Amino acid sequence: MVKISEIKKLVDEAHRLGLAGAEKLERYDEYSLATIYNGVGPAWMPAEFRERLSDWLKVFLPAVLIHDVEYDEGGSYDDFCAANDRLETNCVTLGRDAHPWWSWRRYASYRAASLMAELCRKYGSAAWRGDA
Repeated sequence: MVKISEIKKLVDEAHRLGLAGAEKLERYDEYSLATIYNGVGPAWMPAEFRERLSDWLKVFLPAVLIHDVEYDEGGSYDDFCAANDRLETNCVTLGRDAHPWWSWRRYASYRAASLMAELCRKYGSAAWRGDA
């Protein structure tokens, strides 16, 4: 389980940058968020692999927390599409904040954001529906 102090940092970062959907985090206390949040990757993926992905993509973790909350809440197909679009937008914002304009890492983070969102669009519907 993720540490409560880590959850607080992710929530603070989401608010600091005004990430889309950050207001949804206020509906939950840190303990509830810690049970919803599983890092980068679907719940069926082995925890060790999710931990490694989360470490590699740590700049995106505030966006992933919002995304996990939205998937936990569920909703319509339009909500599913909007959650995945927000993930991409938020990851771009986080990449832009973390890396200067001249760094190749900034532009690599944009591509990673696009890839993460596309994987969620293609393969996330089972998790959205609660089937996975």
